[in-house]
This record gives sequence, C-alpha cells and structure tokens, in this order.
Amino acid sequence: MEPLRDCAQLQLHFVDHLQWRYAVIRPLVLFADATAAHRAEETHLHPETVRRLTRRFQQQGMLGLLPDQTEMVPPLRGRFFEKMTWLSSFGILWEVRKPTTTRREAMFCPAGFDQWLTTIMQHLSHLSKPQATVLALWSFGMVLARSCALTAVSHMLAKGMKRKEQTVRQQLREWYYDTPRKRGPKRQALHVETCFAPLLGWVVSWWQGTQLALAIDATTLGERFVVLAVSVVYRGCAIPVAWVILPAGTKHAWRREWLRLLRRLHRAIPRAWTVIVLADRGLYAPWLFRRITRLGWHPFLRINTAGSFRPAGATCWRPFLSLVLRPGTSWRGTGIAFTRNQVPCTLLARWEEGYKDPWLILTDLAPEASDAGWYGLRAWIEQGFKITKRAGWQWHRTRMRDPDRAARLWLAVAVATLWLLSVGEVADETIPVSTLLDVTGMCPERPRTRRATRLRLVSVFRQGWVTLLVALLRHEPMPQGRFVPEPWPVVPPLEEEVPVPVRAMPKAA
Repeated sequence: MEPLRDCAQLQLHFVDHLQWRYAVIRPLVLFADATAAHRAEETHLHPETVRRLTRRFQQQGMLGLLPDQTEMVPPLRGRFFEKMTWLSSFGILWEVRKPTTTRREAMFCPAGFDQWLTTIMQHLSHLSKPQATVLALWSFGMVLARSCALTAVSHMLAKGMKRKEQTVRQQLREWYYDTPRKRGPKRQALHVETCFAPLLGWVVSWWQGTQLALAIDATTLGERFVVLAVSVVYRGCAIPVAWVILPAGTKHAWRREWLRLLRRLHRAIPRAWTVIVLADRGLYAPWLFRRITRLGWHPFLRINTAGSFRPAGATCWRPFLSLVLRPGTSWRGTGIAFTRNQVPCTLLARWEEGYKDPWLILTDLAPEASDAGWYGLRAWIEQGFKITKRAGWQWHRTRMRDPDRAARLWLAVAVATLWLLSVGEVADETIPVSTLLDVTGMCPERPRTRRATRLRLVSVFRQGWVTLLVALLRHEPMPQGRFVPEPWPVVPPLEEEVPVPVRAMPKAA
C-alpha cells in the first residue's frame, strides 16, 4: 500500500491534543512526498494549521506541539502529577504543571471551537480573522445556549472560557454595531450582503446532487421588523442564505429588495444545476418571473384564481377556474397567463380533495418535466421561520430596534442553522425505518412508498443539535457536515380535465 494512502486511513479520534497534533503532522515528517495542503484536505483542517504545527515540530520537537505558554518540568518520584502524557513513539514521560494559557484559550472545548472556526474561515474567506472569530463565537454559543439572545450566549461563553461576562458581552455586541459605535483603531463594519453568495456556496459545496430548491417569503416580528428572506429548503426546514430586514409599517414595494437578493446569489450555483424558486401567491409579479428565468433558474410561483389563461393553439381566453372545475382534477399545459402583463409560461393546475382552492402554479419548465407537488416544498420555509423564532433560536424575544443590527445577527443565525442541519442529516440517515411512521395505510386509494411520505419524529434541526452536544461532551472531533436532500415530492396523478373550446364573445358595436 502506498504510504500516503496508508496515512489517509488514520482516524484522528484522540482526547489528548498532543497525540492529535502529532498524528496530523506525522505523514509530513515520515514521507518526503507528502504536502501540507494534501494532509489538510484529508484531515479537514486549514493548510496553515498543518504548516504551523510542522514548523514548530521541526524547530522544537515534541515541545513545539504543546500549547503556548505551558510550563514543562521533569517528572519527580513520589510526587502528584496533575497531568501526564506517555508518548510511546519516543519513550518520554512529560508532566504538564500549571498551564498558563490565556483566558481566550481557556475554553471548555477548544478543539471543537478551533475546528468550527477553521470551517468558517474556509467558506467565508472574505471576512477578517476577528470577524470570523466572533462569528464562530456567536454560532458556537448559540448552539450551546439554544438561543440567539445576547445575554444567554455571552453567559454561556463566559462560563466556558472563564472570562468576565461583561467582556464577552461587549465583544459579541460590537460585532453587529456600526463602525462609529465600535472601539479600537482598526474597527470596521460587517457588510452582510457580501456574505450571501459565499453562504450559498457553502451549502452548494456540501450538497449531494444537482437539484436545489429555493424559497422566497416574508415574515414579521411583531410590529418591529419585516424580513424578506431567500432560503434553501431542506428536509422539512430551511437555511436562510440572503435576507433584508426592514422596519415594520414602512409601506413601499419590495421589488428592489427581491431583485438585489436574487442577483447576489446567482453566481454561487453552477449553471448545470436545476434550481426552482418557490413563492406564494402574495409575492407573484411578472418582473419576478422574468428575473428568475433570466438567471437561468426555474420559477415555481403560485398565483391567485382570479385571471385568465390562453392555452397554446387556442384563440380565446379561459378563466383559471375553468381548467379545474372541481376537487380531484388537474390540468397542465403551455400558453399565456393574464390578459394584461402577459407571461408566456406553463400552467400547473391542481385541486386536491379537502382544499378550498386549487393550486395554480406558473413555471417555465415543460409540462412533462414538472410536477405541481414540488410546490409543497415551499412550506418548509415556514418551518425555517419557526426555528428562527420560538422553536429554535428564540429570536422573537430580541430587544433590537435597528434593522441593520438585526441583519448582522441573522448571519450568525444562518450559520448556526446551516451547521445543525448539515450535522443532523447524518443522524437522520441512521434512524431505522421502523421508527418512522408510514402513513400509506391512511390513503389506500393513493399509496405512496417514498421515504418523504413518512413522518419524521425528530426534526433534523434537533438531531443536529443533540449530535453536536454529544460530540462536545465526549471531546470527539466535530462531525463533518453534508447535505443529502430528499427526493422532490411526486404526487399521484389526478383526473385530467380536458379543456373545452370556448367561443370568443363578440365585441359590442
């Protein structure tokens, strides 16, 4: 077996940091053809971290792998040792007495935090190191405190880092301040919109497959904020990747905001991917349909029942409701929607039993290449808003009044949500089939055997949260995140409604 391939099988599950660092650099010391970049890719570390450990080992030997400012004394017989580490490779017994690490390094789980900080710096490389560090503190503390409240996060981090709570609180608070409110000569404001494309690129880099569903929607926080968000829907939840927060009560069109958000994101997704953009009927607009198609994506926009449609080859307009006259019917075809502000498109009409109104969806996909059931993915963004507020990060309790500060806080919320959902997917895949409720027996006339039809007893968000906490408690390396989406829903066919030719009404003389 080749030496590098042999070292690639190394599992870095060490509790002792000295052994872990030695295992990282060992291939670089033993094999001349090994490189730091190659080893960093195998161990999921930053290349600079591997190079730094290698330089310290070459200069100081094993002492270079110990934390900075650590006092080393030879072992004494008959004396109590606070910590001993036996290195079998060198036959040396070291005693570490009275570590003099600074307060910044005295975190209760430094390995997990360093790994998470490295991940953030890799995917949000445009951020400065102080900005990435505080963003890592925010998201790390949010996971531990299960809250995005400043008091809860600062209290948790201060206890773990053995620092004054007011110091940690001020560090976290200045992160979302404007530049004039910050302290220090090198202060700079965080521009949130520059993070949208890298954030979506982060999701894409961990995504398994080439199909992606984006949902756009608006939510409110009482009478304080209105949030316009673009999210990646995933396994019953949503990851916000672009947003703008406006003061509530300000009446103006949102066209400029939506166009800017979509324009920020389109470069982060490869052109060969299939991307659908879902929106509820309250957000439909012809300009939104055209912008989505111009970006190379496929709109999936629901519209109101008031309006007319002219099928391809027909000479007259038909009301939307005439295409699906009763529940249990569906219709699909190409044509032109609306007599004013006409939009050439494909119309997917579907009226399920038990629903008051049918689904009327406009898309640019061919009728045979699209399914009205895909619109059901849009409901997942509602669960994403729920997790941001009461069911997850408790944002509904915030006391913020400034929309710009709230937008910066949402970056930490988005990063923490991305982290939990990417880790929760691993736990979700390990759930045996017997623990998932199969609802096919409730619908014998339309059986569904797909995994997406089974109810998930524990959300992916909570599974990720538990997985990370267990890894931190056991001092294990953080699990590597990934996104394995579920198949898009495919609804069973309903009775197809055959369009009946309708004569055009003669114009009045």
